[in-house]
Amino acid sequence: MNLKKIILILISFIVSYSFGIYADKLQTKTIGNTEFYCYKVKAKETIFGISKKFNITQEELKRYNPAVVDGLKKDYVLLLPVALIDSRKDQNNVVQAPTSFVHIVKKGETLYGLSKTYGVSQDDLIENNPQVLNGLKLGQEIVIPQPVVEKSLNSQSVSNDEVLYHTISQGETLYRLSKNYNTSIENILRLNPGISPENFKIGTVIKIMANAPKTEKVETTITVMESYVAEDGDNMKKIAKRTGVDVDDLEDANPNIGKVKSGMTIQIPVEKTDSVEVVVSEGKEYELDSNDSERIKEIYDSIHYLGREKITNVALLFPYMLNDENPSKQALLYTEFYKGFLLALKEVNEEYKDNEINVFTYDTEGDCDNLMSILSNPEFAEMDLIFAPDGTEQLDSISAYSKRNGAYVVNAFSVKDENYEHNPYMFQINIPQDNMYVDVCEWISNDFKDYEVVFVHKKGATKKDIVDKLKLHLEKDSVTVKDVEYVSILTCERLLDQVDLDKPTLFIPTSGNKAVLSQIIPALKKLKEENPMLESAVVGHPEWAVYMEDWKQDFHEINAYFYSRIFVDNDEYKVRRFNEEYQKWYGEELIQATPSFGYLGYDTGLYFLKGLCENGKDFNQNSSEYVGLQSAFNFERINNWSGFVNQLLYVIHFTPNNKEITIK
Repeated sequence: MNLKKIILILISFIVSYSFGIYADKLQTKTIGNTEFYCYKVKAKETIFGISKKFNITQEELKRYNPAVVDGLKKDYVLLLPVALIDSRKDQNNVVQAPTSFVHIVKKGETLYGLSKTYGVSQDDLIENNPQVLNGLKLGQEIVIPQPVVEKSLNSQSVSNDEVLYHTISQGETLYRLSKNYNTSIENILRLNPGISPENFKIGTVIKIMANAPKTEKVETTITVMESYVAEDGDNMKKIAKRTGVDVDDLEDANPNIGKVKSGMTIQIPVEKTDSVEVVVSEGKEYELDSNDSERIKEIYDSIHYLGREKITNVALLFPYMLNDENPSKQALLYTEFYKGFLLALKEVNEEYKDNEINVFTYDTEGDCDNLMSILSNPEFAEMDLIFAPDGTEQLDSISAYSKRNGAYVVNAFSVKDENYEHNPYMFQINIPQDNMYVDVCEWISNDFKDYEVVFVHKKGATKKDIVDKLKLHLEKDSVTVKDVEYVSILTCERLLDQVDLDKPTLFIPTSGNKAVLSQIIPALKKLKEENPMLESAVVGHPEWAVYMEDWKQDFHEINAYFYSRIFVDNDEYKVRRFNEEYQKWYGEELIQATPSFGYLGYDTGLYFLKGLCENGKDFNQNSSEYVGLQSAFNFERINNWSGFVNQLLYVIHFTPNNKEITIK
């Protein structure tokens, strides 16, 4: 066995407190090649109670003491293998979970989100933290009551035992945590993919599976006991001769028998090769007590496949609907994604000539049974990265597969899917709605802190979900908030009623509807023309990207902004070059759609394929920011056991003379 990997602890002379009070007083004897403790049974003790005391199974106890079938009495001597008992010492030393832990509030977190993450009720959170009734604040410390039971969601963890939470404090290391919670460094790293030697931050919360030390089964020769029923005239010498064992070993194996009588169960010591579970040490203390030690890095690398891999297998699972004579537009868009992806592959192959990238594409036909058939194909087990289609049921199936097999999944289409919350292998391309709203609220609050804000609403029109959140956020920051409501026509005078000409004003339509926009723009333009000294701006919504070509000049005149998950600047050279390349290779133009699936295939392909070539499957190391044709990526885990979520948002600003694109 490779000495760099593990040191096996077969026999320990230091026993845990749980049964040390017994073992310290026990005599030992060697029978064959195995050392045994001799335990004298106390009054009213049972096999069940003794097995619990020494943390072994009843079957194991009977295996070394088959004569207990004749009855267990006071002062009866049981033989307990020293190696087996001592190897269970850590497992028997049960660590109790702390009653609570501390969570430091991060950007965008809510009471609902925290209750969902940690499996506690909002009422319990409020009871432990009355101050949160006024809202959560960035950097605030929240006391979280420890959940009673939570099952591990990481299929690669060692079992489905209870999981608890721990807040990393000053001076703690992976090694110290493993000792304090009677577990292994490997278990901690598996449960917390976001933890690495470089990323072990004070104040962050991690999952711990306590009382789960690393164990391994090893083949070894041990002495076990087999049953022999004594016959008339038998004695120890005759039985030893008949069974071929040493008479002294036979007598030692039967401490409860004086004179042999017919019908007695005699224990015959027999050497057998067997698989024995032992506790494994991951290294010596001096090798482990620093998170950046070479041994810790070796353990981390063994889990996360650090380093470049020469062969990478990527699967695209989409409903191409190839058997349909007239595929739907959606099916054609998935085909366009694949074409954009192939152009990215072409570039990566030219840059990373030493790497072999194999792309497999499968037609799911939009059918879950067909999808499951694809996933069960032995070939599919070799995939390193999977691009998933839209659709809740199919995403759930692919997510479950990825957790079982350790394959990374890219969700490039669904905004509402939440598998990233509990699947450490999931990438969420589209920033989730709640995260986006938090970013927008903070952007407006910071960049327009000296402005009065006027919300413009057409009666009967549907309000954007963000409006109420934004109002609350601004009011909390003591920003003056006003409302203008109109029925069919918005006039300049109606706006002027709510404007203080001596103060800068930000107008925010409550709807992204095209018809509403067409009614708002004339009133805003007139307000600017008639009041040239008024400092004003307008913040719109993602839909404005679709209307941009029609109202570009108007956007410049009213000093407009809008936010969006995606944005394509057709004036950029790289966009024009891609369109020319796409036309050259496929003899057609991109389908008019928002988002463009061709751009999306290229952007995601370039980002992930380069990442795999540079860092292998260790995406903890691949967190650089990328700005593509249509998408911008910067992925972060929302906690140490979640998947990756894109954090970037476009803000497009049409100044009177130019167009500025920033990424928040």
